Amino acid sequence: MPSPDAEEPGIDVVGEGNWVFDTKIGLPNSMEFSQKMVLKTKSTTVEIPVKVRYTRIPEDKLQSFPDNREKQAAEARQALEDRIAGRPKAIAAEEKKKILEDLKSTEFSRLTGQLVKLKIMNPHPDDKDIALAIQPHLQATNRPTRVMAEAAWSRWKKLVEDPATAETKPEMKSDGAGAESENPFEVADDLNVMRTWTDSTGKFTVEAQFVSLTDDVVTLKRKDGKEVRMMLDKLSKADVELAKKLGAAK
Repeated sequence: MPSPDAEEPGIDVVGEGNWVFDTKIGLPNSMEFSQKMVLKTKSTTVEIPVKVRYTRIPEDKLQSFPDNREKQAAEARQALEDRIAGRPKAIAAEEKKKILEDLKSTEFSRLTGQLVKLKIMNPHPDDKDIALAIQPHLQATNRPTRVMAEAAWSRWKKLVEDPATAETKPEMKSDGAGAESENPFEVADDLNVMRTWTDSTGKFTVEAQFVSLTDDVVTLKRKDGKEVRMMLDKLSKADVELAKKLGAAK
């Protein structure tokens, strides 16, 4: 409202609008109002336009809200159950597009950041294209990229090597006696097989051949010919079992 004292600031509001009210349901259907606020001081006048528009949601759309909430809640519950049970879930199209773009990126942080995420994901058989996009980075000249690619590949390679094994649990190989072993790798006839070994934290890997197991010390030979020695209990559970079998075979 204007100030009665010309020396003091005042506000003048001028506007008009329409308000449509539904008397049957006792609610407003719509409202549209335009006004202009004029702020006056001794030396300044400021005009501020204001528009307010309101439209009530139609009944048919309003009725769909509870159904949508229930559907979203059901999807959330299913996603939680899948995570707890370790069941893989196909990646949504938009998310997959971003993953594939990151894997083609020449930006180090973007590429390796995606490889780290893929290392802990549970692959779904429908996502073989992601596994194929990881594979070229196994030959990367940049060692950090290559190591992280190897770590991701150890989880995703089953989609390429044998898609039928892409289930929720680790691969199981027969030990020849009818029982199944917890070791996800077969013991090859040639013990000098180059493969990826993983430490107990899952953070570090090395591509190497098994050399020996002596007094709980595992000796591995890398591609460059250098030997790596580490305590048996520092390896992942699967690699501990493999090292024991290879050591016994030696």
